[in-house]
Amino acid sequence: MGGTVTALAIHGCATSSKEPSKPNAASDAAVQASADGAAPSDGAVPALLSPWVAIAAGSFLMGTTETAWGRGRNNEDQVSVTLTHNFELGRYEVTQEEWTRLGFANPSSRAVLGPPATQDPTSGDNVGGRNPVGTVTWFEALAFANARSERASPPRPPCFELSGCTGEVGRGLICAAVRVKATSIYECEGYRLPTEAEWEYAARAGTQTDFYAGNFAAPNAPIPSPDPTLDRIAWYAFNSDRVSHPVGLKEPNAWGLYDVAGNAYEWVFDYYDGAGYGPGPLVDPTGVPDAMYRVMRGGCVWSPLNGYRSAARFYRLPADRVPLDGLRLARTLRPGERVDTN
Repeated sequence: MGGTVTALAIHGCATSSKEPSKPNAASDAAVQASADGAAPSDGAVPALLSPWVAIAAGSFLMGTTETAWGRGRNNEDQVSVTLTHNFELGRYEVTQEEWTRLGFANPSSRAVLGPPATQDPTSGDNVGGRNPVGTVTWFEALAFANARSERASPPRPPCFELSGCTGEVGRGLICAAVRVKATSIYECEGYRLPTEAEWEYAARAGTQTDFYAGNFAAPNAPIPSPDPTLDRIAWYAFNSDRVSHPVGLKEPNAWGLYDVAGNAYEWVFDYYDGAGYGPGPLVDPTGVPDAMYRVMRGGCVWSPLNGYRSAARFYRLPADRVPLDGLRLARTLRPGERVDTN
């Protein structure tokens, strides 16, 4: 449901019985899957594919079992979730090129905007057009989604009403309140952040393993070490040099989504509650209303190894400005509607 969130002080960096739905098994024939493509083997930056991937509504098990390695102790309890709306999700994390094309200043940075001790010019956002945009507040992510809706052809109604705002998009926009301009986030017509459930459902692409390509090779190793499977799919702690990289260079999941593990964190819409998702089964959830924090997903180039799991949850205050905090857009697809082509 629509609600409000109060702007908060900036903090420093942190780091069912139903079977899961399978990719490309949509019962609604109107959902059009975009063409997949393999990442280049020579390290060259690829030509971007269709920017959107269509995801069919369905059910899945969100979270992890109590014995899973690296799980959040209290906030990943496994629960059955049903998503009742088809949606499209960005194939890639939003890039700095996309961000600045809408006229916004590029916020990407290699320094947490706080005391000098938190600033590290050797790590963080790698500034360049095809790298994911970073150092984005949650409010700026919503403002970007609104602008993307207004610039669509034809224009789409913006999903969010932001009020009591100070600052500018790309330079630390903070707002006193946010209202969803629809009965629920799932019902709004424009571009938006995905919900946490949509994000995990899409990232898993029908899997229940640690991440979409499998499980950790040595999860209980006394000293963390490079993981051969993560090397294929993610820019992570052992191959990234602690800076972001151009999108689309690693192997995608079965739905054709790139970088859902590693590279940049991704803001999602939901409120964060450390007690978990709530009792299930859940239908189109959005978290506990009016909680202090907002959820981030996917891990980044300096996350701990367990942070790259599909179920891993992170959170920040919505006003936080931290390098490698980015986003990926979503949009609800109406019955019979095709996925966007631009």
